[in-house]
Amino acid sequence: VSIIVGAGVTGGGIALGLGLWALLLADCVQLLVSWVGPVVGMRRVVPDVRFGLTRVTTTIVLGFIGMPAMIVIGSASSLFDSQVDKLVLAHNVGPKASAMFQIGSQIVLSARGVALIPLAVLLAGTAELYRTNPHRLRHLEGLAGRSTQAIASVTAGGFLIFSSSFLRVWLGPGYGGAAL
Repeated sequence: VSIIVGAGVTGGGIALGLGLWALLLADCVQLLVSWVGPVVGMRRVVPDVRFGLTRVTTTIVLGFIGMPAMIVIGSASSLFDSQVDKLVLAHNVGPKASAMFQIGSQIVLSARGVALIPLAVLLAGTAELYRTNPHRLRHLEGLAGRSTQAIASVTAGGFLIFSSSFLRVWLGPGYGGAAL
């Protein structure tokens, strides 16, 4: 529901001439709509729960600020690098080259995400087995590592063999080079 409302507000804002401000307005409205339903439902199901501000310690606040900041800083170089590459390609070669770069890089990121799925098991296993059974944790680490390597090899091979044909069928002639 919130996505439909956000799209409607974006369209209305653009029709009114708000430009990029329409996106900010739509984002705020979408956030508000996405919170209204759960809050109303919570009040009906558990009426004793009070919504309000509570005092939070400085340690908790720094934890909430520190971890996302580290994630953003860690991924900022990758984001900056890919955006600068697209900007340089669009400026020097043309928008078609920039689009091909975007398509190719998204396919690679999707393949990397598939290859890293076994490591999610390792995260849960580490939390559970760290203190109770370190030997079993070492076995799980080896198994997750071998599984990730196998899936990465199969994914990379499939990517090298089929990606150009897939892009040619999906996007039409002229875009098969995006896979290279």
